[in-house]
Amino acid sequence: MSAKAPGESITPQITIKDADGNVYDPTSLTLKIYDPSGTLEETIQKTSMTNPSVGVYYYAYTIPTDADAGDWRYEWESGSLNTIIDSAYFTVAIPVTTSLANVEDVYREANITSSDVSSVDVADLIVECEGVLKLQTNRSTFGGVAANLAKQAVVCLVIDRLATALPDKMNISKISENGSSIEFGGKKKVADYQADAERLIKSLRIKSSMGRYSGTNTSTFYSE
Repeated sequence: MSAKAPGESITPQITIKDADGNVYDPTSLTLKIYDPSGTLEETIQKTSMTNPSVGVYYYAYTIPTDADAGDWRYEWESGSLNTIIDSAYFTVAIPVTTSLANVEDVYREANITSSDVSSVDVADLIVECEGVLKLQTNRSTFGGVAANLAKQAVVCLVIDRLATALPDKMNISKISENGSSIEFGGKKKVADYQADAERLIKSLRIKSSMGRYSGTNTSTFYSE
């Protein structure tokens, strides 16, 4: 399971079986969730769980907005002695704060949500793509009009990478037989985002003999 951010949800699920492998509904069932320090955060009783079929139970748990980063654990308990019958870990990570685009920008443009792709994963990609953009434009920072264009470029770069790395998680509405053309969310094709990114990078690139932005180069309109 990929890392989750505070405020996002996980859905622990269990199937109860007897010694012969037959599913059944237990008299008691409890789900307990512990934070990284081992402190019990929440106890969920059977009556609050969803039971779609015999022996199958799940619960949508929203991670607290002030949750600590680290490995959290949940345990399923059953019986009068509260015997642990199953347990698992999930990781909570705090999204990295970025200077240009944010997770919501990517979600909105790609028409996806945290249930599709974790905000932590998107935030990490944003940071990575911002670094790529700075290298490809010979800039160390973006300000004014350049900042707005850089934000668009980062969003395009992130969506391109998401479509390549996690195609099954994207809201794809149309794909060609050989997979060369992908369109999602009823909006643009991945190739359009690639083209937009290239166009924006070209417009933002500063021509410098040193290959790095010194703060004095004005060879492009979108100077600092």
